[in-house]
Amino acid sequence: MVTTEEWLLEVQRLHTASGPELNQLSSTMADQAAAPGRALGRALGEVPEVASAAKYLLLQAGPAALEGLLDLPLPEAADERAWLVDRLLEFELQTRARVRGRIMQLLDDPRWLRDPREGPFLEVYPPRRRVCDHAYVAMRELTHPEEDYVGFKVQTEQFLHAPPELKDAAIREARGSHVWNHPAPEPEDA
Repeated sequence: MVTTEEWLLEVQRLHTASGPELNQLSSTMADQAAAPGRALGRALGEVPEVASAAKYLLLQAGPAALEGLLDLPLPEAADERAWLVDRLLEFELQTRARVRGRIMQLLDDPRWLRDPREGPFLEVYPPRRRVCDHAYVAMRELTHPEEDYVGFKVQTEQFLHAPPELKDAAIREARGSHVWNHPAPEPEDA
């Protein structure tokens, strides 16, 4: 399968398939998605003319080539190692910017997610949340990976249990300051 349409037809064909068939398809998809980047990565070790063409194609492919570069054996030459570091960072930052942009769009969606109480019985139900609440928590995790895990979980729970107007204020503050790990909002004393 090469085109998007061919992949779509295969997914549609297998939509009722068993786990092993779906696992095989996902493995094939991952291999084929990474193959161009891997080929370009291997071409970096070829003669200078081939390596030069591979570098150009890697730059043009951008983040799509990241998987191939991650699978590369480390080059011997110091300059080539530095080039690899620069490309890995560049492609990761481009990918991160795209992910961040998509999550930022979701911060505008106030629709409620399905109420957890509508699902299977749980001893303790998580709080109801909206798409924008979920996006806020994701943005916080994306932009502050150094944050202490326990602190992140505690403040996330406090945020999710806050009333919608306080969560909206926290989202506005984070968007304005570009800092997503503010303390959880607390209601003002009446």
